[in-house]
Amino acid sequence: MTVKCQGFSVLELLVSIVVLSILIAVGIPGMTSLLERTRNTSEITTLMESFTLARHYAVNASSHVSVCGSSNGQTCDGAWQSGLIAYSHAAPKAEPNEPNTEIIYQQKAKDSFDMIGNIRKFTFRPSGLLRGQSGSLLYCPKSNTEEAMSRIVVSRGGRVRVYSRTQLQKITYLSEMNCN
Repeated sequence: MTVKCQGFSVLELLVSIVVLSILIAVGIPGMTSLLERTRNTSEITTLMESFTLARHYAVNASSHVSVCGSSNGQTCDGAWQSGLIAYSHAAPKAEPNEPNTEIIYQQKAKDSFDMIGNIRKFTFRPSGLLRGQSGSLLYCPKSNTEEAMSRIVVSRGGRVRVYSRTQLQKITYLSEMNCN
């Protein structure tokens, strides 16, 4: 009894490699774009959760909680592009380095995006409402600024929303903010 071994010929193997190479070349740009969109969505969600956490903490602890841009993680200097901190305090206008304040959350900015704020800090009252005026942060990814730009808006009622670039074109009541 003879056993016949079957396999690929060199020609069949080369054709298979060429077809596989073409599929990979076509698929990589789409995969890169998908990964970039996923990263942007994740970063925006993390920023939104920072505000949601601060609001919930203010209500649950019956204290004021502020979220502000911070270059060093200890003071509010409006440097949103460096990161943000959330801190709890009893007095409505307290700063994070004053007595009876507690930093409850810190987030360093990533190198993949810039963040621009139109106010220095957001302060949630014990009721969950925002003290003072509403404000927003502009999320500007460094890879594709115009297409992936988003705006995180915190209303006076404490609600946090995200608007994409296309949604912002339809909204007339928000002030103009640009990534450049």
